[in-house]
Amino acid sequence: MSQKIYLSVIIPFYNRFELLEKTLQSFNKIKEKNFEIILVDDGSISNPLSILNKYINNNVKYYRIENSERGYARNFGANKSNGEYLNFFDSDDLVLENHIYSFINFIKKNNSPNIFTNSYSVVDYKKKIKKNIILEGILNNKIFKKNILSCNSVFIKKKCFDKYKFSENIDLSGSEDWDLWLRIANNEIFYGNKIISTVINNHLNRSTIKQDLDKILKRINVLNESIFNKKSLTLNFTKYRHIKSEIFSFKSLTFSFYKNKKSTTFFYFLSSLLYRPTRIFDKRNIVICKNILLSII
Repeated sequence: MSQKIYLSVIIPFYNRFELLEKTLQSFNKIKEKNFEIILVDDGSISNPLSILNKYINNNVKYYRIENSERGYARNFGANKSNGEYLNFFDSDDLVLENHIYSFINFIKKNNSPNIFTNSYSVVDYKKKIKKNIILEGILNNKIFKKNILSCNSVFIKKKCFDKYKFSENIDLSGSEDWDLWLRIANNEIFYGNKIISTVINNHLNRSTIKQDLDKILKRINVLNESIFNKKSLTLNFTKYRHIKSEIFSFKSLTFSFYKNKKSTTFFYFLSSLLYRPTRIFDKRNIVICKNILLSII
């Protein structure tokens, strides 16, 4: 490669080739070329190369593995990367033209931090709703309250990532991001950059949205065990209460979509407030309360 690769963008995927192609097309619009893309085919049922071959070159590499879910696929891609920094995309995310420029500009101005995040947008194209998530300053305390990050906007030094890595527990799929951010934020300064450079495509076929109740509950339980394993995190009283509150709140939200789970929903709702009373003002509680009322009617 003729120039230094500052950034390796790792994109695991399982089928969904049309969405992945849109992701790759968005990267083609970027003027800076000192980055690489690592495509990790996580055991797709059909052969994607008929669609992807036109994108594969010296800076876009393709690997195929047996279906292992995102944690393993992301770690595999990181192991194959050449960049000083890593950046993880899902196969339905989109990148803006300023992504690489804003990344390089931030590390030059801030003495190459171990980890930081740009801001991002969440777009529901069907409802035509766009929400901007602006992240700025030191984010550690916010990360312990809930997962405020989008994986596609986080940049992490490869040397730093190698110390932590994503959990490869399949049952954690959907929460492996927050598990990693918590472990990193417990030891590293996590910076935010107000520049928006990525977009989450909030469609109905997103893998985390399609999970059923049993899978979601198993995921939450695995997350709880991972976080509160003494070998994983050393938590002070405040961090402990914040994480517990978020887990209970997520459980309450999950149960709130089921009419026969009203009492369980209410139990976890109150538990989340007990651990962090100020979360009464969180937007998620509006959804929970609305679902409780609908279950009564």
